[in-house]
Amino acid sequence: MALTHFDEAGILVITESNALLDSWDAHDWPAVFGDDGSGWTQRARVHVFGHALLEHCLEPHLLLVGKAIVVRGDLADPSHVEWFADLLATGQVLTDPLELRPLPLSGIPGWFAGQDPHFYRTADCFRPLRSGRQYPRPLVRG
Repeated sequence: MALTHFDEAGILVITESNALLDSWDAHDWPAVFGDDGSGWTQRARVHVFGHALLEHCLEPHLLLVGKAIVVRGDLADPSHVEWFADLLATGQVLTDPLELRPLPLSGIPGWFAGQDPHFYRTADCFRPLRSGRQYPRPLVRG
């Protein structure tokens, strides 16, 4: 089931930022993306894997949400993607859908037209945190 979610809407997010993860854990979307859209590219890299997500990118009016696996690591290190692919191929990740966390891609600065502070508080893709939901800590190479 987790692999199906990832196949359709999966994204890999690389970050070093504890503040980003704390905000994301709380679904504090303005803090995740920056109230003014600044700083996102200095705090995260997103790699899209989900084929349905890629197809939906052809419809610019859609509010897209990816299902993310997070890796803690250096944003400049491209080997995180290959490392994750190895974990995936050997069945070490994506054994449970709760490993995935939602990321409203439409909130990434420049992704969607009309991003302003009101957008991050009212658009349908920015859901509040479900009661009792906790996300797994990021994957760390070791």
